[in-house]
Amino acid sequence: MIKIQSTPAKIGLTTTQGTNSIKQPKAEVSIEQPNAHLNISVTPPRLSIDQSKAWRDMDLKNIFERTREFAEDGYQDFLEGLARMAHQGDELMKIENKGNPIASQASENSKSKVFEFNYGTLPKNPFRVELDYEPAEVNIEWKRNEPIINVTQRDPEFSYNPGGVDIYLRQQNTLSITFEPEIDQIG
Repeated sequence: MIKIQSTPAKIGLTTTQGTNSIKQPKAEVSIEQPNAHLNISVTPPRLSIDQSKAWRDMDLKNIFERTREFAEDGYQDFLEGLARMAHQGDELMKIENKGNPIASQASENSKSKVFEFNYGTLPKNPFRVELDYEPAEVNIEWKRNEPIINVTQRDPEFSYNPGGVDIYLRQQNTLSITFEPEIDQIG
């Protein structure tokens, strides 16, 4: 009799996990904002008040105007005196005509002149003061500057360690063959 006995071979596996890592470094960003340029120019307002007409109404005239008036009045008096003397000379030339020209001229020339006096009061018209106004002008000029942006990009960093598999023989296969003599069995 032949006996065959066998054991199978067994394989063992040892695995190592692979690793994978990704790092993303931050990008470098710099932002610079230049100042805007602003220029403001102002033309100041102008107000002019002319109250010379109101002062004239109150007889408060400046010295130049008063001197001019006196000169005009003196010239007018000179012309009137000249005309009076010419007229009286004509009367004396014609003395043969009836009348007494010497007495009438003496009477006329001896009369005292009436002088007018006027004192200043409020202006006759309250709107004699003249106003002239020019408003202010504001000129604004500005220039905006764009921001300066610099970006340095960083590539991702990859790290990969592959996994592994170790294969080994955990159990050796065996085969055994045995021979046994056969015994007759009798009855």
